[in-house]
Amino acid sequence: MTKFVLASGSPRRKELLEQMGICFEISPAHGDEIITKELPAEIVEELSCAKASEVAERYVQQSINDTTVIIGADTIVAHGAEIMGKPADQDDAV
Repeated sequence: MTKFVLASGSPRRKELLEQMGICFEISPAHGDEIITKELPAEIVEELSCAKASEVAERYVQQSINDTTVIIGADTIVAHGAEIMGKPADQDDAV
């Protein structure tokens, strides 16, 4: 049996998986986001893998006879190579 686990508490990611008809559990990662890369795409990949790896460690013993797919995701808004960051408020977002 295959189990899917979302390594995020993001309502949007939950909604996307539900729209796809995937049955899944939510088990958010709680570790610090440590960035060693510079390019936005590489940072997203690094953070997504770190989240998935952290959550996977929780499921190693539980999933000995099953397949567990851990879905790690992250979002960065960038313009070229410049990361825009999260807006401080509505005016900043505009």
